[in-house]
Amino acid sequence: MSKLELGAFWRPRRESIEQCADRMQAFMEELVQCDEVFASWYQKGWSRKDALRRKVDVHDRGALLTLLNKGRNRRDYGGEVIEDLGFSVGLWNGGPEERTAGLMIRCGLYSKVFGLGANSVVLGFPEELGALADASKTSRVLAITARCWEPDWAGVFSVKAMQTSD
Repeated sequence: MSKLELGAFWRPRRESIEQCADRMQAFMEELVQCDEVFASWYQKGWSRKDALRRKVDVHDRGALLTLLNKGRNRRDYGGEVIEDLGFSVGLWNGGPEERTAGLMIRCGLYSKVFGLGANSVVLGFPEELGALADASKTSRVLAITARCWEPDWAGVFSVKAMQTSD
């Protein structure tokens, strides 16, 4: 079986850092109830060892606000925040290779400049799905994503099926 990925995308939608933190916290607290592979999350680092020192407490709203604030886009000169580009966060579950999951969140983007991308949640499932191989479990993850983030569209896809061939 090919590795699975959940993708949820929505058009520009202005949201404050607090609104994004609330959505992120609700999402991650419910996600952990779907499978133990989603129980721990870490900020990405230069190495596995470095990342494992950067545990994220998904129950700590202040920690999520700090993480979102670090993920703001800033101007090259002066470091001024570019408000309409929102917030970006990349996390990793710290699991062994076959149980590794990754999470990328981009929220609060409201710029209508073409080519800047969209607000999104992309959740990479582990290769060894365990209980997530049950369609009802995967559907629950998708339902949680839809409820917490209110995307325009979302789905679970085979990464291999999404790759184009030349």
